[in-house]
Amino acid sequence: MKKIIGIFAAAAVMASIAATAQAQTIAWGLAQPMVGDSEVATNGTYFDAVNLNSSLASYTVNGEQFNATLGGGVGDGTISITGFGYGNYTGGTGVFTGGSTAYQNTMAGIDFVWGGGTGTVTLSSLTSGHTYQVQAWSYIGGADGPTTLTGSTPVTLTSAGQFSIGAFTATGLTETFGYTDIANGNHAVINAVSVRDTTVVPEPSTWAMMLGGLGMLLAGQRIRRRK
Repeated sequence: MKKIIGIFAAAAVMASIAATAQAQTIAWGLAQPMVGDSEVATNGTYFDAVNLNSSLASYTVNGEQFNATLGGGVGDGTISITGFGYGNYTGGTGVFTGGSTAYQNTMAGIDFVWGGGTGTVTLSSLTSGHTYQVQAWSYIGGADGPTTLTGSTPVTLTSAGQFSIGAFTATGLTETFGYTDIANGNHAVINAVSVRDTTVVPEPSTWAMMLGGLGMLLAGQRIRRRK
């Protein structure tokens, strides 16, 4: 029995080491154009999402609820955003007009930095060892930018309206990434952020097989002891 417990303990330690060894920053995917509601990702399970509309209202897009910011563009507490300024944008080519009215409202508010500064997005209340998907949008009517999202594989979004989806494995309660236009010294903006938990949960049949295997090991130990 002690040997079996030792095997499971060693496996748990190895799994912990493997999780810690993974990149601790977000690996961003390719920049993609903002078009409509269906591009709001729904993989895994809902964790949190926030919009920066100064109306302080929540909007649901493609089944995803984007919570209202607490005011001042700071996020909703679980997703916190810091920059140099905040408000609804109407310059450049105007407001975003793709998709539903809810999607347009979600993308109307911005948090921004300028002059090569870097804003910070902090994701809180994570579960260590879980895998997460994060999606971020940048739209400012083509008037400024572009905006670079920092991470293990950074991505640059044009201000005409693009988004990117990244992934990471949590190694603690929080994860951060930055947004900046340090290359050009222009305004960099972020409109909304969504986070989903994509951790793979074993199916009931898998748990049954694991328990069955453990039961066989224990039975084998008892038989050997009797002999």
